[in-house]
Amino acid sequence: MSCSFLVQMSCQYAELWRYNIAVVAACFDEENNQVTMVAEKRDTAEVGANLSAAPEGYRLPCEVELKTPACHHIEAIVYLVPNTLPASRDIAENRPFEMRVRVSREGVMLHDKIHAVNQWAGEALHLNYGMEE
Repeated sequence: MSCSFLVQMSCQYAELWRYNIAVVAACFDEENNQVTMVAEKRDTAEVGANLSAAPEGYRLPCEVELKTPACHHIEAIVYLVPNTLPASRDIAENRPFEMRVRVSREGVMLHDKIHAVNQWAGEALHLNYGMEE
């Protein structure tokens, strides 16, 4: 059965501007052949930019949505890549923050979880959905 998937990432962390965000999905047919790849991204600054504040016009909450074409299953990755490290080098002052990730297929929720993001490393969250059928 081929259906479209919707991958959503949302976050309200006050310093999310220190991260570039990408949602990427490989789409497969029933024989497990990759038929296409789709992506959506929100870049705030180049990696290593060392920003001291959010760029002008930056707004929260941040939401990134990726809708796939019809396919049998997907392998998706939600990336949060730091472009600026925390101002403080004290780990105790830089606790993980939360991002919410949801995956649905034709309106049916498959994944709806809050994930912790390490402020130093960012995140690369792997999601595989649709193979169970």
